[in-house]
Amino acid sequence: MKTTLLLLLLLLACMPAGAQNYDLCPALDISGADLCNDACVFCFLDGQEGSTQGFTGQSANGFCDSVENDQWYGFIANATTATISVAASTCLFGDGVQVALYPACGATPIPGGCNPGAPNGAGVPASITVDLIPGNVYYLMVDGYDGDGCNFKISVDPPGAVLSGNPVKHEILLCKNETYAINGIDYAAPDTITVITPVPDACDKIDVYYLLEKTYIPVTQQVTFCPGESVTVDGVVYQQAATVTKILPGSGGCDTLLTYNIGFDPDAGACPSCSETFFKTIGFEGQNVRGYGIFEAGDGNLYVTGTKQDSALLMKIYPSGGVIWSRTFDITPGANDNIAEVIEDSEGMIAGCGQSGDLQPDLTGFVFRYDPVSGNMLWVRTFSEESPYVTGILEKAPGGNYLVYSNPHQPVNDAGLTEISRLDGSFLPSFLSKRLNLGAADNFNSALISNGNFYGSGVLPWEMPSPTCAIPSHASTCRTAISPIPRSTMCRPATSRGCTVWTCCWKTPTSFLQVLATKTAKI
Repeated sequence: MKTTLLLLLLLLACMPAGAQNYDLCPALDISGADLCNDACVFCFLDGQEGSTQGFTGQSANGFCDSVENDQWYGFIANATTATISVAASTCLFGDGVQVALYPACGATPIPGGCNPGAPNGAGVPASITVDLIPGNVYYLMVDGYDGDGCNFKISVDPPGAVLSGNPVKHEILLCKNETYAINGIDYAAPDTITVITPVPDACDKIDVYYLLEKTYIPVTQQVTFCPGESVTVDGVVYQQAATVTKILPGSGGCDTLLTYNIGFDPDAGACPSCSETFFKTIGFEGQNVRGYGIFEAGDGNLYVTGTKQDSALLMKIYPSGGVIWSRTFDITPGANDNIAEVIEDSEGMIAGCGQSGDLQPDLTGFVFRYDPVSGNMLWVRTFSEESPYVTGILEKAPGGNYLVYSNPHQPVNDAGLTEISRLDGSFLPSFLSKRLNLGAADNFNSALISNGNFYGSGVLPWEMPSPTCAIPSHASTCRTAISPIPRSTMCRPATSRGCTVWTCCWKTPTSFLQVLATKTAKI
Protein backbone atom coordinates (compact mmCIF):
# COMPACT_ATOMS: atom_id res chain seq x y z
CA MET A 1 0.00 0.00 0.00
CA LYS A 2 1.36 3.42 -0.93
CA THR A 3 1.82 5.72 2.03
CA THR A 4 3.10 9.29 2.16
CA LEU A 5 4.51 9.58 5.67
CA LEU A 6 4.67 13.36 5.86
CA LEU A 7 4.39 13.37 9.65
CA LEU A 8 7.44 11.10 9.94
CA LEU A 9 9.60 13.19 7.63
CA LEU A 10 12.76 14.27 9.40
CA LEU A 11 14.52 17.19 7.74
CA LEU A 12 18.13 17.66 8.71
CA ALA A 13 20.18 20.21 6.82
CA CYS A 14 23.43 18.38 7.30
CA MET A 15 26.01 16.29 5.49
CA PRO A 16 26.58 12.57 6.07
CA ALA A 17 28.64 11.57 9.09
CA GLY A 18 32.16 13.00 9.05
CA ALA A 19 31.35 16.21 7.10
CA GLN A 20 32.72 19.53 8.36
CA ASN A 21 30.91 22.77 9.02
CA TYR A 22 30.97 25.25 6.14
CA ASP A 23 29.26 28.25 4.54
CA LEU A 24 27.93 28.16 0.96
CA CYS A 25 29.08 31.05 -1.21
CA PRO A 26 26.39 33.76 -1.31
CA ALA A 27 26.71 34.16 -5.10
CA LEU A 28 28.09 32.32 -8.12
CA ASP A 29 30.35 35.07 -9.46
CA ILE A 30 32.55 35.80 -6.44
CA SER A 31 36.32 35.27 -6.32
CA GLY A 32 38.40 33.10 -4.02
CA ALA A 33 39.27 34.22 -0.48
CA ASP A 34 42.62 35.70 0.55
CA LEU A 35 42.56 33.51 3.70
CA CYS A 36 41.59 29.84 3.88
CA ASN A 37 39.44 30.44 6.97
CA ASP A 38 37.39 32.99 4.98
CA ALA A 39 36.80 30.67 2.02
CA CYS A 40 33.20 29.74 1.23
CA VAL A 41 32.04 26.52 -0.45
CA PHE A 42 31.42 26.86 -4.20
CA CYS A 43 28.59 24.80 -5.63
CA PHE A 44 29.96 25.29 -9.18
CA LEU A 45 33.74 24.90 -8.98
CA ASP A 46 34.00 23.43 -12.48
CA GLY A 47 34.37 26.39 -14.88
CA GLN A 48 35.07 28.96 -12.12
CA GLU A 49 37.27 31.85 -13.37
CA GLY A 50 39.54 34.18 -11.44
CA SER A 51 42.80 36.15 -11.33
CA THR A 52 45.88 35.99 -9.12
CA GLN A 53 46.29 39.77 -9.17
CA GLY A 54 45.30 41.70 -6.04
CA PHE A 55 45.99 38.88 -3.58
CA THR A 56 48.70 38.75 -0.92
CA GLY A 57 50.91 35.85 0.14
CA GLN A 58 49.63 33.93 3.18
CA SER A 59 50.78 30.89 5.14
CA ALA A 60 50.15 27.52 3.43
CA ASN A 61 51.41 24.62 5.53
CA GLY A 62 53.40 21.97 3.67
CA PHE A 63 53.13 23.67 0.25
CA CYS A 64 55.65 22.32 -2.24
CA ASP A 65 56.94 25.82 -3.20
CA SER A 66 56.86 29.41 -2.01
CA VAL A 67 53.58 31.37 -1.81
CA GLU A 68 53.18 34.91 -3.14
CA ASN A 69 49.55 35.75 -4.01
CA ASP A 70 47.43 32.71 -3.09
CA GLN A 71 43.63 32.49 -2.94
CA TRP A 72 41.29 29.74 -1.66
CA TYR A 73 38.17 27.88 -2.92
CA GLY A 74 36.07 25.44 -0.89
CA PHE A 75 34.07 22.57 -2.42
CA ILE A 76 32.25 19.35 -1.42
CA ALA A 77 33.57 16.11 -2.90
CA ASN A 78 31.09 13.85 -4.69
CA ALA A 79 33.48 11.18 -5.99
CA THR A 80 36.36 9.06 -4.74
CA THR A 81 38.86 10.47 -7.28
CA ALA A 82 39.08 13.66 -9.31
CA THR A 83 41.48 15.62 -11.50
CA ILE A 84 41.51 19.37 -10.88
CA SER A 85 43.24 21.58 -13.43
CA VAL A 86 43.88 25.34 -13.39
CA ALA A 87 44.69 26.83 -16.84
CA ALA A 88 46.45 30.24 -16.83
CA SER A 89 46.13 32.97 -19.47
CA THR A 90 47.36 36.57 -20.08
CA CYS A 91 50.13 36.23 -17.49
CA LEU A 92 52.39 39.21 -16.77
CA PHE A 93 55.56 37.12 -16.77
CA GLY A 94 54.53 33.92 -18.56
CA ASP A 95 55.15 31.65 -15.55
CA GLY A 96 51.55 30.63 -14.87
CA VAL A 97 50.11 29.24 -11.63
CA GLN A 98 50.69 26.59 -8.98
CA VAL A 99 48.00 24.73 -6.99
CA ALA A 100 47.47 22.59 -3.88
CA LEU A 101 44.50 20.81 -2.26
CA TYR A 102 43.98 20.78 1.52
CA PRO A 103 41.58 18.65 3.61
CA ALA A 104 41.16 21.53 6.09
CA CYS A 105 42.53 25.00 6.78
CA GLY A 106 45.82 24.77 8.64
CA ALA A 107 46.45 21.19 7.46
CA THR A 108 48.96 20.00 4.84
CA PRO A 109 48.14 19.06 1.22
CA ILE A 110 46.60 15.62 0.67
CA PRO A 111 48.75 12.98 -1.11
CA GLY A 112 49.27 13.96 -4.74
CA GLY A 113 47.59 17.28 -4.06
CA CYS A 114 50.45 19.74 -4.72
CA ASN A 115 51.72 21.07 -8.10
CA PRO A 116 54.48 23.74 -7.77
CA GLY A 117 54.25 24.85 -11.41
CA ALA A 118 57.38 25.77 -13.38
CA PRO A 119 59.17 28.82 -14.85
CA ASN A 120 57.65 29.83 -18.20
CA GLY A 121 54.85 27.33 -17.47
CA ALA A 122 51.88 29.51 -18.36
CA GLY A 123 51.08 27.36 -21.37
CA VAL A 124 50.58 24.17 -19.33
CA PRO A 125 47.65 23.85 -16.86
CA ALA A 126 48.65 23.10 -13.26
CA SER A 127 46.84 19.79 -12.52
CA ILE A 128 46.50 17.40 -9.60
CA THR A 129 44.81 14.00 -9.43
CA VAL A 130 43.70 13.07 -5.93
CA ASP A 131 41.66 10.60 -3.92
CA LEU A 132 38.64 12.15 -2.16
CA ILE A 133 36.06 11.20 0.45
CA PRO A 134 32.54 11.95 -0.82
CA GLY A 135 30.73 14.42 1.41
CA ASN A 136 33.92 15.99 2.82
CA VAL A 137 34.87 19.62 2.30
CA TYR A 138 38.23 20.41 0.63
CA TYR A 139 40.06 23.69 -0.01
CA LEU A 140 41.83 24.43 -3.32
CA MET A 141 44.68 26.97 -3.24
CA VAL A 142 45.64 28.80 -6.46
CA ASP A 143 48.86 30.88 -6.46
CA GLY A 144 50.80 32.73 -9.15
CA TYR A 145 54.18 31.08 -9.78
CA ASP A 146 56.84 33.42 -8.33
CA GLY A 147 54.06 36.00 -7.89
CA ASP A 148 52.97 36.01 -11.58
CA GLY A 149 49.71 37.85 -12.27
CA CYS A 150 47.47 35.63 -14.40
CA ASN A 151 43.86 35.07 -15.27
CA PHE A 152 42.82 31.42 -14.85
CA LYS A 153 39.99 28.92 -15.21
CA ILE A 154 39.30 25.87 -12.98
CA SER A 155 38.11 22.58 -14.46
CA VAL A 156 37.10 19.34 -12.67
CA ASP A 157 37.07 15.87 -14.23
CA PRO A 158 34.69 14.18 -13.98
CA PRO A 159 32.36 17.20 -13.64
CA GLY A 160 30.17 15.45 -11.10
CA ALA A 161 33.11 14.95 -8.73
CA VAL A 162 32.15 18.23 -7.02
CA LEU A 163 28.64 18.74 -5.62
CA SER A 164 26.64 21.50 -7.24
CA GLY A 165 24.52 22.31 -4.19
CA ASN A 166 23.91 21.81 -0.49
CA PRO A 167 22.50 18.33 0.30
CA VAL A 168 19.49 18.16 2.61
CA LYS A 169 19.02 14.84 4.42
CA HIS A 170 15.61 13.17 4.84
CA GLU A 171 15.22 10.01 6.98
CA ILE A 172 12.03 8.03 6.29
CA LEU A 173 11.05 5.08 8.51
CA LEU A 174 8.92 2.50 6.71
CA CYS A 175 7.27 -0.67 7.90
CA LYS A 176 7.45 -3.75 5.68
CA ASN A 177 5.03 -3.58 2.72
CA GLU A 178 4.96 0.23 2.94
CA THR A 179 6.33 2.56 0.24
CA TYR A 180 7.21 6.22 0.01
CA ALA A 181 6.54 8.40 -3.05
CA ILE A 182 9.30 10.65 -4.41
CA ASN A 183 8.41 12.66 -7.53
CA GLY A 184 5.59 10.24 -8.29
CA ILE A 185 7.67 7.05 -7.91
CA ASP A 186 7.12 4.62 -5.04
CA TYR A 187 10.16 3.36 -3.16
CA ALA A 188 10.50 0.74 -0.39
CA ALA A 189 13.06 0.49 2.40
CA PRO A 190 15.98 0.08 2.55
CA ASP A 191 17.04 2.49 -0.19
CA THR A 192 18.79 5.83 -0.77
CA ILE A 193 17.48 8.23 -3.41
CA THR A 194 19.17 11.49 -4.42
CA VAL A 195 17.12 14.15 -6.24
CA ILE A 196 18.91 17.16 -7.79
CA THR A 197 16.73 20.09 -8.82
CA PRO A 198 18.55 22.81 -10.86
CA VAL A 199 18.00 26.38 -9.69
CA PRO A 200 18.74 29.18 -12.21
CA ASP A 201 21.67 31.42 -11.22
CA ALA A 202 22.02 29.66 -7.85
CA CYS A 203 23.19 26.43 -6.29
CA ASP A 204 21.16 23.35 -7.15
CA LYS A 205 18.64 21.97 -4.67
CA ILE A 206 19.83 18.50 -3.57
CA ASP A 207 17.60 16.18 -1.54
CA VAL A 208 18.89 12.86 -0.23
CA TYR A 209 16.23 10.43 1.02
CA TYR A 210 17.33 7.62 3.35
CA LEU A 211 14.55 5.00 3.45
CA LEU A 212 15.04 2.90 6.59
CA GLU A 213 13.28 -0.25 7.76
CA LYS A 214 11.18 0.12 10.89
CA THR A 215 10.68 -3.29 12.48
CA TYR A 216 8.51 -2.26 15.42
CA ILE A 217 6.16 0.50 16.47
CA PRO A 218 7.31 1.25 20.04
CA VAL A 219 4.65 1.74 22.72
CA THR A 220 5.52 2.25 26.41
CA GLN A 221 3.20 1.87 29.39
CA GLN A 222 4.01 2.81 33.00
CA VAL A 223 2.68 0.50 35.69
CA THR A 224 3.07 1.54 39.36
CA PHE A 225 2.13 -0.15 42.61
CA CYS A 226 2.72 0.43 46.30
CA PRO A 227 5.62 -1.14 48.25
CA GLY A 228 4.52 -4.35 49.91
CA GLU A 229 1.89 -4.98 47.23
CA SER A 230 2.02 -6.72 43.86
CA VAL A 231 0.79 -6.10 40.31
CA THR A 232 -0.20 -8.54 37.56
CA VAL A 233 0.92 -7.81 33.99
CA ASP A 234 0.05 -10.20 31.16
CA GLY A 235 -0.77 -12.92 33.68
CA VAL A 236 2.51 -12.65 35.64
CA VAL A 237 2.62 -11.35 39.24
CA TYR A 238 5.39 -8.83 40.03
CA GLN A 239 6.42 -7.73 43.53
CA GLN A 240 9.57 -5.85 42.50
CA ALA A 241 10.42 -3.22 39.88
CA ALA A 242 10.88 -4.73 36.40
CA THR A 243 10.82 -3.99 32.67
CA VAL A 244 8.71 -6.32 30.55
CA THR A 245 8.49 -6.34 26.74
CA LYS A 246 5.91 -7.98 24.50
CA ILE A 247 5.56 -8.06 20.72
CA LEU A 248 2.07 -7.65 19.26
CA PRO A 249 2.00 -8.89 15.62
CA GLY A 250 0.76 -6.36 13.07
CA SER A 251 -1.46 -7.11 10.13
CA GLY A 252 0.63 -6.51 7.01
CA GLY A 253 2.67 -3.71 8.60
CA CYS A 254 4.95 -3.23 11.58
CA ASP A 255 4.64 -5.27 14.75
CA THR A 256 4.08 -3.33 17.98
CA LEU A 257 6.81 -3.53 20.62
CA LEU A 258 5.00 -3.00 23.92
CA THR A 259 7.18 -2.16 26.93
CA TYR A 260 5.84 -2.16 30.49
CA ASN A 261 7.91 -0.16 33.00
CA ILE A 262 6.83 -1.65 36.34
CA GLY A 263 7.86 0.23 39.46
CA PHE A 264 6.89 1.37 42.92
CA ASP A 265 4.78 4.49 43.28
CA PRO A 266 7.19 7.14 44.64
CA ASP A 267 4.31 9.14 46.15
CA ALA A 268 3.69 7.73 49.64
CA GLY A 269 0.42 9.67 49.81
CA ALA A 270 -0.88 7.64 46.88
CA CYS A 271 -0.35 4.42 48.83
CA PRO A 272 -2.89 4.42 51.69
CA SER A 273 -1.99 0.81 52.49
CA CYS A 274 1.60 1.81 53.31
CA SER A 275 2.40 2.58 56.93
CA GLU A 276 5.41 4.13 58.59
CA THR A 277 5.33 1.21 61.02
CA PHE A 278 6.12 -2.15 59.45
CA PHE A 279 7.94 -5.42 59.99
CA LYS A 280 9.46 -6.94 56.88
CA THR A 281 11.50 -10.10 56.42
CA ILE A 282 13.85 -10.68 53.50
CA GLY A 283 15.20 -14.04 52.39
CA PHE A 284 13.93 -17.57 52.20
CA GLU A 285 14.14 -20.76 54.25
CA GLY A 286 17.54 -22.39 53.77
CA GLN A 287 19.30 -19.10 53.02
CA ASN A 288 21.84 -17.62 55.40
CA VAL A 289 20.74 -13.96 55.36
CA ARG A 290 21.66 -11.42 58.03
CA GLY A 291 20.97 -7.70 58.39
CA TYR A 292 23.64 -5.49 59.99
CA GLY A 293 23.08 -1.81 59.28
CA ILE A 294 20.72 0.84 57.93
CA PHE A 295 21.82 4.20 56.55
CA GLU A 296 20.22 7.27 54.98
CA ALA A 297 20.32 7.80 51.20
CA GLY A 298 20.44 11.30 49.79
CA ASP A 299 17.04 10.98 48.05
CA GLY A 300 15.11 10.22 51.25
CA ASN A 301 15.29 6.44 50.91
CA LEU A 302 17.45 4.04 52.94
CA TYR A 303 20.40 1.70 52.40
CA VAL A 304 20.44 -1.64 54.26
CA THR A 305 23.58 -3.76 54.67
CA GLY A 306 24.00 -7.39 55.65
CA THR A 307 25.15 -10.76 54.34
CA LYS A 308 23.58 -13.35 52.06
CA GLN A 309 25.28 -16.74 52.22
CA ASP A 310 28.95 -15.61 52.43
CA SER A 311 28.52 -12.45 50.28
CA ALA A 312 28.02 -8.84 51.30
CA LEU A 313 24.41 -7.67 50.86
CA LEU A 314 23.53 -4.09 49.93
CA MET A 315 19.92 -3.01 49.46
CA LYS A 316 18.02 0.21 48.84
CA ILE A 317 14.53 0.43 50.31
CA TYR A 318 11.69 2.92 50.58
CA PRO A 319 10.96 4.32 54.06
CA SER A 320 7.76 2.24 53.91
CA GLY A 321 9.80 -0.97 53.57
CA GLY A 322 9.55 -1.76 49.84
CA VAL A 323 12.75 -2.96 48.20
CA ILE A 324 13.99 -0.71 45.38
CA TRP A 325 17.02 -2.87 44.49
CA SER A 326 19.23 -5.51 46.06
CA ARG A 327 22.87 -6.40 45.24
CA THR A 328 25.34 -8.98 46.59
CA PHE A 329 29.16 -8.86 46.32
CA ASP A 330 31.40 -11.86 47.03
CA ILE A 331 34.52 -9.95 47.98
CA THR A 332 36.54 -12.80 49.53
CA PRO A 333 35.32 -16.25 48.40
CA GLY A 334 34.78 -18.65 51.28
CA ALA A 335 34.63 -15.95 53.97
CA ASN A 336 31.65 -14.02 55.29
CA ASP A 337 31.81 -10.49 53.84
CA ASN A 338 30.51 -8.05 56.46
CA ILE A 339 29.86 -4.40 55.55
CA ALA A 340 30.56 -2.21 58.59
CA GLU A 341 29.36 1.11 57.15
CA VAL A 342 28.29 2.78 53.90
CA ILE A 343 28.01 6.48 53.07
CA GLU A 344 26.65 8.33 50.07
CA ASP A 345 29.43 10.68 49.01
CA SER A 346 29.13 14.15 47.47
CA GLU A 347 28.88 12.67 43.94
CA GLY A 348 26.06 10.27 44.81
CA MET A 349 28.33 7.21 44.84
CA ILE A 350 28.26 4.68 47.70
CA ALA A 351 31.51 4.27 49.63
CA GLY A 352 31.66 1.38 52.05
CA CYS A 353 34.01 -0.66 54.18
CA GLY A 354 34.08 -3.83 56.25
CA GLN A 355 35.90 -7.10 56.68
CA SER A 356 35.82 -10.64 55.36
CA GLY A 357 35.76 -13.18 58.16
CA ASP A 358 34.19 -13.19 61.61
CA LEU A 359 37.01 -13.60 64.14
CA GLN A 360 40.48 -12.21 64.53
CA PRO A 361 43.28 -12.85 63.77
CA ASP A 362 42.23 -14.11 60.31
CA LEU A 363 40.36 -11.08 58.91
CA THR A 364 40.65 -9.31 55.56
CA GLY A 365 39.56 -5.69 55.42
CA PHE A 366 37.95 -4.15 52.35
CA VAL A 367 36.91 -0.76 51.02
CA PHE A 368 34.74 -0.18 47.92
CA ARG A 369 33.06 2.50 45.81
CA TYR A 370 29.83 1.62 44.02
CA ASP A 371 27.64 3.45 41.48
CA PRO A 372 24.01 2.82 42.59
CA VAL A 373 22.55 4.18 39.33
CA SER A 374 24.50 2.06 36.79
CA GLY A 375 24.99 -0.86 39.19
CA ASN A 376 28.76 -0.87 38.52
CA MET A 377 31.35 -1.52 41.22
CA LEU A 378 33.89 1.25 40.56
CA TRP A 379 36.66 -0.31 42.62
CA VAL A 380 37.31 -2.68 45.55
CA ARG A 381 40.46 -2.74 47.69
CA THR A 382 41.26 -5.52 50.17
CA PHE A 383 44.00 -5.63 52.79
CA SER A 384 44.80 -8.63 54.98
CA GLU A 385 47.78 -7.06 56.74
CA GLU A 386 47.20 -6.48 60.47
CA SER A 387 43.95 -8.54 60.44
CA PRO A 388 41.72 -5.48 60.92
CA TYR A 389 38.20 -4.98 62.17
CA VAL A 390 37.15 -2.15 59.81
CA THR A 391 34.73 0.08 61.69
CA GLY A 392 33.72 3.00 59.47
CA ILE A 393 34.42 5.33 56.55
CA LEU A 394 34.21 9.12 56.13
CA GLU A 395 34.51 11.56 53.22
CA LYS A 396 37.14 14.12 54.21
CA ALA A 397 35.41 16.91 52.25
CA PRO A 398 33.09 17.13 49.20
CA GLY A 399 35.07 15.63 46.33
CA GLY A 400 37.89 14.60 48.66
CA ASN A 401 39.46 11.29 49.65
CA TYR A 402 38.02 8.83 52.17
CA LEU A 403 39.19 8.20 55.72
CA VAL A 404 38.78 4.66 57.08
CA TYR A 405 39.00 3.94 60.83
CA SER A 406 39.64 0.44 62.10
CA ASN A 407 40.99 -1.85 64.80
CA PRO A 408 44.07 -3.65 63.39
CA HIS A 409 45.00 -6.73 65.40
CA GLN A 410 48.48 -7.75 64.27
CA PRO A 411 51.29 -7.19 65.18
CA VAL A 412 49.88 -4.69 67.69
CA ASN A 413 46.31 -3.92 68.69
CA ASP A 414 46.17 -0.17 67.98
CA ALA A 415 43.32 1.99 66.67
CA GLY A 416 43.93 2.71 62.98
CA LEU A 417 43.31 5.57 60.56
CA THR A 418 43.93 5.18 56.81
CA GLU A 419 43.40 7.73 54.04
CA ILE A 420 42.02 6.10 50.86
CA SER A 421 42.21 7.55 47.32
CA ARG A 422 38.78 8.50 45.99
CA LEU A 423 39.81 7.60 42.42
CA ASP A 424 41.01 4.02 42.82
CA GLY A 425 40.97 3.09 46.52
CA SER A 426 44.75 3.05 46.93
CA PHE A 427 46.20 3.71 50.40
CA LEU A 428 47.81 7.13 50.70
CA PRO A 429 50.89 8.08 52.79
CA SER A 430 48.93 10.88 54.48
CA PHE A 431 49.62 12.28 57.97
CA LEU A 432 46.14 10.94 58.76
CA SER A 433 47.26 7.37 57.97
CA LYS A 434 48.49 6.32 61.39
CA ARG A 435 48.10 3.93 64.33
CA LEU A 436 47.10 5.36 67.72
CA ASN A 437 48.82 3.59 70.60
CA LEU A 438 46.52 4.62 73.44
CA GLY A 439 46.75 1.48 75.56
CA ALA A 440 46.92 -2.28 75.47
CA ALA A 441 44.12 -2.82 72.92
CA ASP A 442 42.67 0.25 71.21
CA ASN A 443 39.50 0.37 69.15
CA PHE A 444 37.59 3.10 67.30
CA ASN A 445 33.84 2.62 67.74
CA SER A 446 32.64 5.78 66.02
CA ALA A 447 34.05 8.85 64.28
CA LEU A 448 32.97 11.96 62.42
CA ILE A 449 34.40 15.02 60.69
CA SER A 450 33.05 18.37 61.91
CA ASN A 451 34.29 21.84 60.93
CA GLY A 452 37.39 20.33 59.36
CA ASN A 453 38.32 18.31 62.46
CA PHE A 454 38.33 14.55 62.95
CA TYR A 455 36.69 13.31 66.15
CA GLY A 456 36.82 9.70 67.29
CA SER A 457 35.71 7.71 70.30
CA GLY A 458 36.42 4.17 71.45
CA VAL A 459 37.42 1.91 74.31
CA LEU A 460 40.57 0.26 75.59
CA PRO A 461 41.39 -2.03 78.59
CA TRP A 462 43.71 -0.39 81.10
CA GLU A 463 45.17 -2.09 84.19
CA MET A 464 45.43 0.46 87.01
CA PRO A 465 48.66 0.17 89.06
CA SER A 466 47.12 1.39 92.34
CA PRO A 467 43.61 1.96 93.75
CA THR A 468 44.08 5.72 93.97
CA CYS A 469 44.62 8.44 91.39
CA ALA A 470 44.21 12.17 90.91
CA ILE A 471 41.07 13.58 89.27
CA PRO A 472 40.29 16.32 86.74
CA SER A 473 38.88 19.45 88.35
CA HIS A 474 35.54 19.19 86.53
CA ALA A 475 34.75 15.65 87.76
CA SER A 476 33.39 14.87 91.23
CA THR A 477 32.59 11.16 91.03
CA CYS A 478 32.59 8.32 88.55
CA ARG A 479 29.96 5.64 88.69
CA THR A 480 29.76 1.91 88.45
CA ALA A 481 26.54 0.26 87.52
CA ILE A 482 25.64 0.08 91.22
CA SER A 483 26.73 3.15 93.17
CA PRO A 484 28.94 6.27 93.14
CA ILE A 485 32.63 5.79 93.94
CA PRO A 486 34.69 8.54 95.67
CA ARG A 487 36.52 10.55 93.09
CA SER A 488 39.84 10.12 94.89
CA THR A 489 39.87 6.46 93.95
CA MET A 490 38.34 6.51 90.47
CA CYS A 491 39.20 9.42 88.13
CA ARG A 492 42.30 11.07 86.84
CA PRO A 493 43.51 13.11 83.85
CA ALA A 494 45.18 11.01 81.18
CA THR A 495 47.86 11.57 78.60
CA SER A 496 48.15 9.76 75.29
CA ARG A 497 49.44 10.20 71.76
CA GLY A 498 47.29 12.89 70.20
CA CYS A 499 45.36 15.46 72.22
CA THR A 500 43.27 13.92 75.02
CA VAL A 501 40.43 16.22 76.06
CA TRP A 502 39.22 14.20 79.06
CA THR A 503 39.14 10.69 80.44
CA CYS A 504 36.89 9.00 82.94
CA CYS A 505 37.13 5.51 84.45
CA TRP A 506 34.44 2.98 85.31
CA LYS A 507 35.47 0.09 87.53
CA THR A 508 35.14 -3.50 86.33
CA PRO A 509 36.11 -6.67 88.23
CA THR A 510 39.51 -6.91 86.53
CA SER A 511 40.29 -3.56 84.85
CA PHE A 512 39.23 0.00 84.16
CA LEU A 513 37.67 0.98 80.84
CA GLN A 514 38.97 4.32 79.73
CA VAL A 515 36.51 6.29 77.58
CA LEU A 516 38.25 8.73 75.30
CA ALA A 517 37.16 11.78 73.37
CA THR A 518 40.19 12.85 71.36
CA LYS A 519 40.92 15.50 68.79
CA THR A 520 43.74 13.96 66.77
CA ALA A 521 44.44 16.16 63.76
CA LYS A 522 43.30 19.10 61.64
CA ILE A 523 42.15 18.00 58.16
